[in-house]
Amino acid sequence: MSAAAELRDPALHVLHKEILFDKMLAFSGFPETNSVHTSREVAAERGLPNAIAQGLQMYAYMCEWLVDYFGKDWFEGGTLAVSFIGIVVPGDHLTVRAALKESEPVDGGVRATLEIWCENHRGQKVAAGTASAVAR
Repeated sequence: MSAAAELRDPALHVLHKEILFDKMLAFSGFPETNSVHTSREVAAERGLPNAIAQGLQMYAYMCEWLVDYFGKDWFEGGTLAVSFIGIVVPGDHLTVRAALKESEPVDGGVRATLEIWCENHRGQKVAAGTASAVAR
């Protein structure tokens, strides 16, 4: 993308993921089973409604969205800062979304700063942050 090119509207780009317990285990260091991330029983003992997905899983989905949006430019200086603000359990359906916060021309492209978040199928944000990369 050249500096004169327009950025694609990030609001038009969404990523959907279903949270499966087996995939949660892969993100949580299975065969470790004495954790709220890998054991429904341990989670219940701690007062949680089910085993909960690691924040790393939402972070990975946000990175997937950013790679889809920026392409190889994401790997050349992209940044992502995330806060985890809700729990995610097996059976949840997540959507990764973003909105353009600001853009500025830079040498060889446009630096885009985005607000990015994951929300569950109930419309609740479970992770939110800011991402930035130069689109060329």
